[in-house]
Amino acid sequence: MSIKILAINGSPRGRTSNTDKILQPFLVGATEAGAVTETVYAIDLDIHDCTGCFSCWKKTPGKCIFNDDMPALLEKIRNVDVIVWATPLYYYGMTARLQRVMERTLPLVMPYIVKKGEHFGHPLRYQNYSQKTVLISNCGFIERYYFEALLKQFSILDRQERSLDNTILCTAGEMLAVPEAEQQISWYLDAAYEAGKEFITAGKISTQTAATLSKDFVTLETFVAMANASWNAPGETPLTLDEAMGRESLYTTSDTKHCEPLIPTAQMTTIRDVIAGMPLAFQPQAAGNLKATIAFYVTDTADEKYFLKIEDGQCSAFAGVAASEPDITIHTPAQVWMDLSCGKTDGQQAFMEGQYRVEGNIQILMMFNKLFKSADTMMISQPTGKKKR
Repeated sequence: MSIKILAINGSPRGRTSNTDKILQPFLVGATEAGAVTETVYAIDLDIHDCTGCFSCWKKTPGKCIFNDDMPALLEKIRNVDVIVWATPLYYYGMTARLQRVMERTLPLVMPYIVKKGEHFGHPLRYQNYSQKTVLISNCGFIERYYFEALLKQFSILDRQERSLDNTILCTAGEMLAVPEAEQQISWYLDAAYEAGKEFITAGKISTQTAATLSKDFVTLETFVAMANASWNAPGETPLTLDEAMGRESLYTTSDTKHCEPLIPTAQMTTIRDVIAGMPLAFQPQAAGNLKATIAFYVTDTADEKYFLKIEDGQCSAFAGVAASEPDITIHTPAQVWMDLSCGKTDGQQAFMEGQYRVEGNIQILMMFNKLFKSADTMMISQPTGKKKR
C-alpha cells in the first residue's frame, strides 16, 4: 500500500512562495519513491480562528462549531501516513495562517489529561491519527539559530501528539526568489528531492542529504551586503557593510581584511558583476576540502584586480589583492572573461589562442566546470587540449 502524504503550506504566497520551491521537490522525490502526495495551501482555505469555546470537547465531541473548510481538512489529516508542515519563518515562528490550521486540529484530541512519557498531555481521539511529521521552513536570516522557537514548538507537539521525524530548514530563503540564482542554487533543490525519496524508501532523510540541506547559499558577508543593498527604502540611507558587521568582525582572515567584498547584482554588464556573481554559482559539494585563492587581473584597465577566496566549502569575492600569494592568477581582458562567463566564447579555444593567460595551479582552472555550475565554458578540461564536452 502506498504511503500517503499531506503537505500543508502555510505561506501567504501560496504556490509562488519560497517555501513551495522547497516543498515541491521534496514531494516529487517522495512520489517517485512510491508515495501518494497532496498539497493544501492555507491561503486557499476558509478557516475561522479557534475561539477556545471547547465545544469540540464538551458539546459535540470531535466536531467544531464552525462549518468551514476545516472539517474536510481534518478528515484528510486523519487518513494520511505523513503530514508535512511547511511555513516561512514569520517573527521566529510559523505563519498566522498555519497557526490557525494547527489550532483548529483540537477536535483530534480528547480533553483529558494523561501522562505521556515524562510529561502530561491530551490523548488522541482517533487511534489512527499518529502520523510521521516533516517540518519544512525557510527564513530571511542566514543563521539557523532563528529557527529555535519554531523547533521548540514542534518538539512539544512531538511529545504531545505527533512524531517530528525530519526537518528541512533553509536559511537565506529569499535567494530562492532570485531568478539569476536559480541555476546556481539548484543543488539545494536537488537535495530536497533526494530527501523526499529517502524519507519514503528509508523512513528518514540521510545524514549526507541533511548536511547538504544545512549548507548556506552564500557566505555571511555576501549575504549581509546583498540583503542590505536590496531594500532601497525611500528616504533612508543603507548601512555600509562596515556598519552592519562591525569593523572588527568584518573580515575573518588577515588575507581579506583590507579588501572590499563584492555584492552580486542582477546585471552582468561588467567583469566586476561577473566575478561578484561567481559565489552564487559556487558548488560546495564539488569543492570538498579545497582551499584556494583565485586572482583576476584585468589587463585592459590599470586598477581592476579581484579575487575569489574558497575555504571551508564557501566562496567569497573581493575587489583588490589578497594579502597572501594566490594559488592561481588569471590575466584577462574584461570582455574576454565576460564572454567566457556567458558562453559566447569557448574557454578551451580562448586559452589556446592566448586571449587570457594563467599563472599558478592550472588544475584549479580545470575544476571550474565543477566548482561553478554556470561557468562550464570558462575552463580547460584536459591538459592535452581536448575540448570539454
